Amino acid sequence: MINYIENTEINDEGVFKDIIKYKHEPGKTKLKDCKKEIFEDYLIYKQNSCALQKVIPDIRIPDESKKELIKTYNSNPSALQKSKLMIKKNLSNILRAKCPYCLISAHSTFDHYLDKSKYPEYALFSSNLIPSCAECNSLKSDFLCDSKGNRLFINFIFDELPAYPFLKYILSIEGEKIVLKKVYLDFDDNEPKKQIIKNHFKKLKLIPRLEDQFDVAISTIIEEFHEYNYSTREVKEVLTKKMRA
Repeated sequence: MINYIENTEINDEGVFKDIIKYKHEPGKTKLKDCKKEIFEDYLIYKQNSCALQKVIPDIRIPDESKKELIKTYNSNPSALQKSKLMIKKNLSNILRAKCPYCLISAHSTFDHYLDKSKYPEYALFSSNLIPSCAECNSLKSDFLCDSKGNRLFINFIFDELPAYPFLKYILSIEGEKIVLKKVYLDFDDNEPKKQIIKNHFKKLKLIPRLEDQFDVAISTIIEEFHEYNYSTREVKEVLTKKMRA
């Protein structure tokens, strides 16, 4: 099992205190008033890191402080910027240029795993911030669980994912054309993360999005085949290596 984002300790309490330090009134007081509860919430989040569906919104924090937390995130203070840079620095090599939710597009924003409108107490919390592309962020929206309380999305910091390939392609070489027959998920029988991965792919429409990407990717590969005059056997070897990657 592997994690895709290293959970390197960022001093979130220090980040919060630094944000307060440079805040103007009345925002400074609104954040000070909920500091104790915020730090307690950070601990609750970590204690439930593999079952975040159990975390409930903090009703102790006044509405005015909740609004200020969201406003502060949107203003992107320098302490938060540094925290975001640290998060990106801790990405695994595969995610340096790709959104972890889809592995298709570059990450251009940050998703709040627990949505900041429902859980503003985690709006500035590094463990709740996942670099993502705009499309995944939009599709994920404020969803977290289905009607039965099952999580719908992988958490790339805390969820340990299969180390074996579970996304598979079936291709066919038909003359000079490479045809995509099927993109599908395939798991070991006892895979504990099977359902959440299936939910993730369904909610983010990843299979059709990957199929759409196929023609773009394959055109580049075909150019290589023509340039180097590959045989059918060599074509299959190259395709196998690229699909595994």
